[in-house]
Amino acid sequence: MLKQRRTDAWLALGLDPLDPDLWAMLGGFLATRAHHAAYWHDVPPLLQPLLWSSREALAARHFWHARELLPVFYRTGWGWRLRTDWVTRVGQMRQYDMHAPMNHTGRVTGPDSSVGPADFPF
Repeated sequence: MLKQRRTDAWLALGLDPLDPDLWAMLGGFLATRAHHAAYWHDVPPLLQPLLWSSREALAARHFWHARELLPVFYRTGWGWRLRTDWVTRVGQMRQYDMHAPMNHTGRVTGPDSSVGPADFPF
């Protein structure tokens, strides 16, 4: 009964639910919409994982499991260090503690001391 009512509603709109061209057109529209979505908020949140690549899905799953650590990082100051040292560092080493005369290696850091590859923590 409900199925018949739903079919009648489709037919009232001038759409035939058994028309394969309709579903091909709808699928093409959704694929184009997903392809041209400039930002994530253009796509409903529940549909976003469908657009992720496997690498993005893996990163999202990793972040979801590591989310409990984020307050610890930011409370201990490591969130700021992670951002300034490992994310935004482009070809140079950022100073670990700006208020201490020495960095984590025990070497004096400052405007006159060179920070080279030997000071990298990894």
